[in-house]
Amino acid sequence: MMRIVFMGTPDFAVASLKALAEQGTDEIVGVFTQPDRPKGRGQKMLMTPVKEYALERGYEVYQPQRVKTPEVIELLRGLAPDLIVVAAFGQFLPKEILEMPKYGCINVHASLLPKYRGAAPIHYVILNGETKSGVTIMQMDIGMDTGDMLAKAEVEITPEMTMGELHDSLKEIGGKLLLETVEKIKRGEITPVKQNDAEATLLKSTIPHKRAAIYPAMIAIRIGITAKNLRNNTDPRTAVKSVTRNTITFFGSMEDAVRPALEAAVPASSSPISATTGPIAAGGSTTSIHLEPNLRMIKARTHPKNPTATNPPSA
Repeated sequence: MMRIVFMGTPDFAVASLKALAEQGTDEIVGVFTQPDRPKGRGQKMLMTPVKEYALERGYEVYQPQRVKTPEVIELLRGLAPDLIVVAAFGQFLPKEILEMPKYGCINVHASLLPKYRGAAPIHYVILNGETKSGVTIMQMDIGMDTGDMLAKAEVEITPEMTMGELHDSLKEIGGKLLLETVEKIKRGEITPVKQNDAEATLLKSTIPHKRAAIYPAMIAIRIGITAKNLRNNTDPRTAVKSVTRNTITFFGSMEDAVRPALEAAVPASSSPISATTGPIAAGGSTTSIHLEPNLRMIKARTHPKNPTATNPPSA
């Protein structure tokens, strides 16, 4: 039986913690998660999903603002873990922690590494129109998701799949793959595979300013854009022509389904939408939703569209 410290924060991580807990073959000696934070219009302090589940199971929960402190490092030494399991924790682990457990630290990452290292890999595989994704269990090092790969599991992204559906699929796959990997580690049956850095893609956070209310990629996801929508542009009202860091360009105008969907996705109290649009002329138009992070506002501009180049295909 191994002594395991678990580190994770959102719902994605709960599936991995739950898998370890229900397996029951190892001892979870501590759960680390991000501090409680105010959320919603009422700014009510809410526990992280991992904390909620850990308390239900009776685990000791720790919520340091930073793990890279002498106090936290000493706390971890006292817990004497054989293995630290990390899943969407939200903090970097210093070398001193990475080298502390007998078997090191392993991470449940929601992509097929080396592609989609970094933040929000589930969001970006949908936004980029990928046809497959998966989960990689890796041995952590000081880099951003650069450690040796211990196990992989692949999943097809179907044309109608949304980000939420992919998230739920990957979190369950991640939990199962984690259990298999932990057992192989104990039996000495793991052969680490180095990542090919030439094939790597590194994602930066979609939130460059922490007080900015919403970002185009997040808007696209919240209004239910699917892989099929992005690849084939099948809906003439809300089909997406392109997505970049700062802009989503839709086929159609803000007066179609785009504006209502955006207004539903973006809380008016925190991020008002400012839009200037014109009627759809012969040949149509495109609407670009552009982020103004310093103003915490989204501006929409409607551009003439070349009907031969950009009309969405009929469904």
